[in-house]
Formats: sequence, structure tokens, C-alpha cells
Amino acid sequence: MNVKGIFSQESNAHFQLEALRSSDKVAAVFEDLNVALAGKNVSLVGIVSVSREHSFAALATTRASEPCLSLFLTGTSYQESGVDPNDSNWSGHWTHTAFVREQWARLCSQYEVAPQYHSNEMFVFVHDARHLDLVRLVKTCKDTIGQILSTTFKATSPLRADASTAPRVFVSSEPSISIVFPTIAALERARVSGDLNRTRNSILTALDRNDRYDCFSEAAVGIHFLDAETSAGQLYGLARED
Repeated sequence: MNVKGIFSQESNAHFQLEALRSSDKVAAVFEDLNVALAGKNVSLVGIVSVSREHSFAALATTRASEPCLSLFLTGTSYQESGVDPNDSNWSGHWTHTAFVREQWARLCSQYEVAPQYHSNEMFVFVHDARHLDLVRLVKTCKDTIGQILSTTFKATSPLRADASTAPRVFVSSEPSISIVFPTIAALERARVSGDLNRTRNSILTALDRNDRYDCFSEAAVGIHFLDAETSAGQLYGLARED
């Protein structure tokens, strides 16, 4: 199976994956690394190489920047990797880190890749491609969800009496969608009227329609209905991540 690979100046994993998705490049140096990792039962979606000059990753001991190699694994392969999602292998504890460094150095020499793209201390980042696709999906659909809320809770009946009862939408990298009503009473009215179920179904439909990479399932995205009165402690965190 051909795996896309690119040399990039971008260090953000979300932007790296999007660049991979839009690329049609299948270079031999990346394909050979994919073959080597397949022998270790690692299944890749794509690979991104960042040079020392454009790297944001530096060694704690020397503070010198090192090249980075980002590996985007399929969801199943990532789950089996044992990589901490909060670490992305910054620690270098992933079982195959040394193997990847060795193979990449060998392949860069074989294909005459510039030396700034590899080193003995190169960072090997490991990402869950499906999770990143899901995060992008919920963020992409935020405006659509806002339109759903505006339509559902507009002032057209006594149950939707005024704008103060309209909920707000927040999205997070969980990935999840939180619909926050201003009061307990507003949330309860929406529950009794059936608007919560209708809203949830409309959101699921929007996510499914906008799924470009076949990553969506109902179980993969959390949809939470909250009220600002009893969930005040969560609002700062939701707004900050949103």
C-alpha cells in the first residue's frame, strides 16, 4: 500500500495531516520506511519530515533543535502502540523509536536526503490520524451546529420565549461537542419538548455528511447538553479549548 509522505516546514500535527491529505506525493524514501514499519505491524496513513531548521523540538539538555519525523498511524495501530495521547512520543518511549531513527537515517543516506532531515537524536512523533480527523471534523462543523441551534431554538413558541434561552456551542479535542444552555430551566424545557433529541440527531447528521475521511461514528464523538448554572466550573475550560 502506498503511503503519502512530505517534507514540510509545518510542525503542528493537525496542519501536517491536512497537508498530507491534499498531497499526491508518494516518494520512495517514505514508502520504504512504511514497508519497514509494516514489518513491525505498524500501519501508517502518512509521514511528515521536518528539518532541523524548521523544527520546534529541542533537546532539554542542549536546547538544540533536532529534526522531527511525524508518523500518522491508523486508529487501530495507534491503539496498539501504547503511545500516551498527551505525549505523542515526546519522551521517545515508544517501542519502535530507535528502529525508526535507524531506518530513516539509512534511507536518507540511500536516497541522498539532506542531512538536516535526520539525526541520532531526531524526534519521532506518533499521532492517531483518526483522532485528528475527528477533531477537525467537529471544528469544521461548529458553524453548522450553531445554525442548527439557531433554527431549533429561535423565538417561535412559548418554549423558546426569547434569545436568553438560546444555547451556545463549544467543541473540544476530546473530540466532543458541548451545548450549553444559560439556565437549568432552559435546558429542562428543551428536554421536555424533545428539542434535545432533535438537536442531537441533527448534529449527528451534519457530522456524517461532512466526514471526508470516513472517520465518523456516533460512538467516536461526545455530545453533551449542559446548563451554565450547574456547569459554571467547566465553562472556562470549554471556552479556552474552543
